[in-house]
Amino acid sequence: MEQPSKSTKKSKDELKMIAREYAKTHRRMGVYQIVNKENGYFVLGSSMDVDQVWNKEKFTLDFGSHMNKELQKQWNEYGGEAFELKVLEELKPEEEYIVEPADRLKYKPRLKELLEAWEQKLKA
Repeated sequence: MEQPSKSTKKSKDELKMIAREYAKTHRRMGVYQIVNKENGYFVLGSSMDVDQVWNKEKFTLDFGSHMNKELQKQWNEYGGEAFELKVLEELKPEEEYIVEPADRLKYKPRLKELLEAWEQKLKA
């Protein structure tokens, strides 16, 4: 197997810089549904990182320790392949980059409001 040349191999300093820059970017935020494709059952949620939340939810469900007992029961009965994650609405950030990762927290109240609006919309 060929080793990468020195010109393509990134130094530790370059990797640290890339990680710092990534930490300053927004993750995709929004409201999502976990849907049982077999029977239409769904659970609503919101996340500061909807791209990561599905992995977390599947891990918890596969481990058998999800907080939502009905979702866990159906996951056990139908299997993971019967479920999908649908992003219903994204929350767009006001700025392109953030100074500190903690600056993302200002979006939590807006996400909560968005989730509540979707709960009302889907009840109708």
